[in-house]
Amino acid sequence: MRSGDGYLDDALHALADPGPSPTPQMHQPARPVLLVHGTNDTPATMNTLAAALRRAGREVVSLDYGRHRQSLRGQFGGGGLGPLRESTRDLLQRLDDRLAAMDAAADGGELPEGSAFRDESAPIVGQVDLVGHSQGGLHALACARARPGRVAHVVLLGAPLHGVRPIGAASRWAHAPGMRGTLDTLL
Repeated sequence: MRSGDGYLDDALHALADPGPSPTPQMHQPARPVLLVHGTNDTPATMNTLAAALRRAGREVVSLDYGRHRQSLRGQFGGGGLGPLRESTRDLLQRLDDRLAAMDAAADGGELPEGSAFRDESAPIVGQVDLVGHSQGGLHALACARARPGRVAHVVLLGAPLHGVRPIGAASRWAHAPGMRGTLDTLL
């Protein structure tokens, strides 16, 4: 496992391909990159990667999710603390909003006020790349699976694909009936 700048190097290498070469008749800009932070983090944790991608000519959108407002951490700390399904739905909505804006821009038009969804009969216009750190990687995979053809690449940075026990043997205790709600409220 690599750490530090190794993750940044890996992500930049994986995203170096901006997509198909433009034809002489059409200029196709590089795909936008959507960054998804990990548990108890904020989009600011991905600022170094975001800056490097921007220097490489990529448009970068940092997404936030999972604010668990009932806990002290959720009120004052990072995101990624809400239930996984709700967080994935939240991120999927943000992905849909971004794709709809890309489709509208390609059509030269604008979305109707409050509309977040594209016309499913319209041709697919653009794609995005997703980069997810830790829990954000799980959400990035779920979003790519939900929107095939719209996500070109998914880069995972330390995603827990084989499960995780963040507090060792005590992890099982923390998820005992009644404990999770108590810990979420306290922490």
